[in-house]
Amino acid sequence: MIGATGGTGLDRSAVLVAVLTRLAEREAAWRAAAGDPDVGRVRADYRAVCASLGAEVRVELPGGMTVTGMAEDVDGDGQLLLLGADGHRRAIAAGDVVHVRPVDRRRDPTPARD
Repeated sequence: MIGATGGTGLDRSAVLVAVLTRLAEREAAWRAAAGDPDVGRVRADYRAVCASLGAEVRVELPGGMTVTGMAEDVDGDGQLLLLGADGHRRAIAAGDVVHVRPVDRRRDPTPARD
């Protein structure tokens, strides 16, 4: 067996048991909170690692429609809260999120004139 640093001795069974134990603990906490994503800290933990929040995104919705804006937050139902350029907030329940590359305004493609 190969460990994370290239050595031997990684016990895959122990890793699996640790992952499943932690998952069972999280599920028990979620159930004890009656599924409330804030009491059970599910939403806070998700928000802490979600790379989309605070980023400009394009969301490809079912049916072919797309919307763009800043991914502001995730609500208690797990919907993405998208702030459009027009200031309108929209809750997105389903769709493919694509990160939009920001324009680098420091690099002007036209040469400077003296």
